[in-house]
Amino acid sequence: MRIQIDRKVEQPGQTGDLGESESRSKDGSSSVNWEDATSGAAHRHPVDINVDEIREIAARLAMLADLSTGNRTATPSSQLRPTDISACENQLAAAAARVYRLRRSRARHFPEGIFGEPAWDILLDLFVHHAAHKRVSITSACIASAVAPTTGLRWIKVLEHLDLIRRSASTGDRRVNYLELTSAGYLAIGRHLHAMLHEPRVS
Repeated sequence: MRIQIDRKVEQPGQTGDLGESESRSKDGSSSVNWEDATSGAAHRHPVDINVDEIREIAARLAMLADLSTGNRTATPSSQLRPTDISACENQLAAAAARVYRLRRSRARHFPEGIFGEPAWDILLDLFVHHAAHKRVSITSACIASAVAPTTGLRWIKVLEHLDLIRRSASTGDRRVNYLELTSAGYLAIGRHLHAMLHEPRVS
């Protein structure tokens, strides 16, 4: 929906934020002729405003404000839209990178192979690279899964079957295939990361 408002455009000779006429006396003091300022000397031009766009911008600003202040009364994570996730993508990607680093650090303290979830590691890695506008090859995704390549490939197929990720061929090298989050995958991991950061902890 669009509405129109009138924008006042000052003509030469008009000064001041309000378009008032101002006269200056010999001693340097000035006086404002409010009658002239309100007489309609300034022309008016219609300006189109897209109300839907303003509402969308307002929603994004509210989202960013909630994230910066830790507001717990914001929109529940389960109801976030892709545009909401995109509005705070950098912050969520930083959280995803931290979670991934913490998972890798466990290997220094525990025996290898007792923790799993290679699919989660792949999703975290894809989200971080998506936010950085970088492509991820299947080989790189297998490395990110922190398991044997054959196991990583099996989990990639599982994620593809669940429509959480998809692959695409390289235009420069047919031997190379890339992975990326689908819309469903992007929304799911974005909602989870948002909930992890901003929703009350379960006691």
